[in-house]
Amino acid sequence: MEAFNLVKKREIPVVNVIRGLTSLIIVLYHFCNYQDPQGALFANDSFLVKSTVNFFDAVNVFFFISGFILPWALFFSNYKLSDYPVYFLKRILRIHPPYFLSVIISVLIAVFFQLKNGDPVFINIKEIVAHFFYANPFLHIKWLNIIFWTLAVEIQFYLFVGFIFPLLNSKVKLVCYLPIVGFLLMGYFFQSEDYFTGYSIPFSAGMLFFLYYKTASKFKLVHLFLCIALVVFQLLNIPNSLTKTVFLILTIVMLLINWPINFWFSWLGETSYSLYLTHGFFGSWFIYYLKKYLVDGFFWQILILIGAIIISLIGARIYYFIIENPSKKWAAKIKYKRQAAEVSL
Repeated sequence: MEAFNLVKKREIPVVNVIRGLTSLIIVLYHFCNYQDPQGALFANDSFLVKSTVNFFDAVNVFFFISGFILPWALFFSNYKLSDYPVYFLKRILRIHPPYFLSVIISVLIAVFFQLKNGDPVFINIKEIVAHFFYANPFLHIKWLNIIFWTLAVEIQFYLFVGFIFPLLNSKVKLVCYLPIVGFLLMGYFFQSEDYFTGYSIPFSAGMLFFLYYKTASKFKLVHLFLCIALVVFQLLNIPNSLTKTVFLILTIVMLLINWPINFWFSWLGETSYSLYLTHGFFGSWFIYYLKKYLVDGFFWQILILIGAIIISLIGARIYYFIIENPSKKWAAKIKYKRQAAEVSL
């Protein structure tokens, strides 16, 4: 059999756990390294700043998970190339409404500070339209929120994987590797961090893990070996890749041991996308307004940090229920004609 125990394995709860923990790591990175014109929350030489300075490399985990779970979902949906328009519509409905509302909120925040500083109110329509189409890197327009670039990279990969999946899922073993090898070559020749080709290694490692996860034949462990070898190759051949590699290795280990799920992990995983989008609105504002009342001392700094994380989690949960969850339901209502099963993305 090409795949094993398919019905039981169509949902992979540990993936949500990984997403949730990764979002929390990104939140810690932003809050521990928080700075505004009035100063920083922690001094640049503090332990928390030094220990979290590379935490943003955790975004590579999102790319690895996309490389794995998107093909896995298409595999269960009995996806054909003719389903491409439906596939992309589902993806857009799933991620775009929460994202674009966060763009609008970012614009309103910019207007608020213009009014607060007594500056003329200016709204750049071209900038908003560019965000709507994730076109900022192509138009050389700065993102309103630093995290939005990762969504643009993800969208580019979504476009790509819908085309190459029939090859990736081929019953001919060598054909399965063609899109991965081609993608890695694209990454070698087009290394810009603005485009998905700049992250061909984590995406490709995720696709190799997909091949491992769905295969029941003697090639199963070969795929896992190639996945790990690609991650190690990144460490040995690309400068400053230690943190990225550690995060990816930990991700693979968690997937292999099937990290146990409890309520809090499930809650965090479910809220991860909203947390990623909104922690700057809730937590950063909390820090911005309380920092000026900061009493000297590490204890008070930690207290503000914890408060910002709690406020961000509460705000993200509200955002999830009001905005993200309806988007998930809209996307789930759209079915492929030959769909055999649905995998939550």
